[in-house]
Amino acid sequence: MLEAQLSTWTTKPPNPDLGHLYEAFRNHGLVFLYRSRAHAQRGCPTDPDMTEAQESLILQYAEETVRHLLLIPASSYSLNFQSLPLLTAGSELTESNHFLRDEVRGRLRAIYSLNRLPANLMALQLLEELWDARDSGSPSFWLSHTLQQDWCLLLT
Repeated sequence: MLEAQLSTWTTKPPNPDLGHLYEAFRNHGLVFLYRSRAHAQRGCPTDPDMTEAQESLILQYAEETVRHLLLIPASSYSLNFQSLPLLTAGSELTESNHFLRDEVRGRLRAIYSLNRLPANLMALQLLEELWDARDSGSPSFWLSHTLQQDWCLLLT
């Protein structure tokens, strides 16, 4: 039900920047939903084709999320609201997405330079750890990784 609502949700934003932000958060919700489901199903027998299709869909939504956020100028007032979808989408980027990874790094640094919230630097550190794990064949869900580290991130 939530998946269907997120998939079909539309709105008429008052300006293009908000439209991109809305789409980024919609995709963030889908990525988070699919990743949570995959995380909960670890250890359960699953169809490999279905797992591969789900991973492909997660990556597609993650890439779309980052692209939407990058279409918003760094000077936009909505920059402060990008940390959470950047973290969720960024954590799914593969080694072949090095360009988008660099863009995520740059955007998180820009957000930090604007609001000086250490959580944005922690999110960047978290992403680097997750990318290292993913690149060495041990991908991890960012939420479970933060819980294992006993981190609390306040990203708005």
